[in-house]
Amino acid sequence: DERAIFDPVARRLLWGLRHTRLRLQVDRTLIQDRFNVLMVSVYYRKRAIPLVWMVLPHKGNSRFMEQVEILSHVHDLLPVNAAVVLLGDREFGTADMIRTIRCYGWDYALRVKGSHCVYLIGTRQWAKLHALAPQPGAHLFLTDVLLTKANTCGPLHFALACAPDSDDPWFIATSRLPTRRVLLDYARRFACEELFSDFKARGFDLERSQLQHRERFSRLLLVAALLYVWIITLARAVLLAGLFRSLTYRVHANRYSMFQIGYRWFSKQLSLGKPLVPSPNFQDWSLA
Repeated sequence: DERAIFDPVARRLLWGLRHTRLRLQVDRTLIQDRFNVLMVSVYYRKRAIPLVWMVLPHKGNSRFMEQVEILSHVHDLLPVNAAVVLLGDREFGTADMIRTIRCYGWDYALRVKGSHCVYLIGTRQWAKLHALAPQPGAHLFLTDVLLTKANTCGPLHFALACAPDSDDPWFIATSRLPTRRVLLDYARRFACEELFSDFKARGFDLERSQLQHRERFSRLLLVAALLYVWIITLARAVLLAGLFRSLTYRVHANRYSMFQIGYRWFSKQLSLGKPLVPSPNFQDWSLA
């Protein structure tokens, strides 16, 4: 039972981060072109740490009830009175999801499809988000609007932005007053993409697995998630002790990610036959 094994680890991680705003990321990735994985992770120092996952029995977007199930499980893991903001892309930016998040008392920053309509109280008219898109390099904030005609929810706020070199604007629905901070928070969602890369060719290379059954692959994810958390907590201890300078002759502070620092330090210690933890007081599974 993956949850029975991993839940205590997830709770310990979240407890160590309880004094910060927990930026939870919900996203989905395809591994090995046949395992469709829905995952919730927590942002930590430009990386994401897995908390709960589900290997879906189908391809394509996750279904609303699957999203509710995984978020409900995360809710049960959180410390009491934790400050949470949920980050998600267009797959999760729906009226039903926003209502669910409100029931948990979380904040959110969810990207919404541009084809959706919003009701502008000032003009008393419905408008498509695409029609409100700012020019490249600009941003626009909307307050107290309603989302979608067919399944209306609100009031809520929107932060609209478009990068100078992009033609794909962001339409971010948020529970907080829209500012540039909301856009910066949403940008942290991409840390889960780095997590998925660490699980794939850049790290554990799970795509080379020969497994065929999703239940067995979910158990392989358990092993990878446990090792990933251990490596991140190891990297934190290595950084605090100033030992990361031994990785190369020329190490810049931002050259390696947390995952690569822990992975490389552990590999070097293993090859040299040296201790595999930086100090006798090392606490694995903990970010406290």
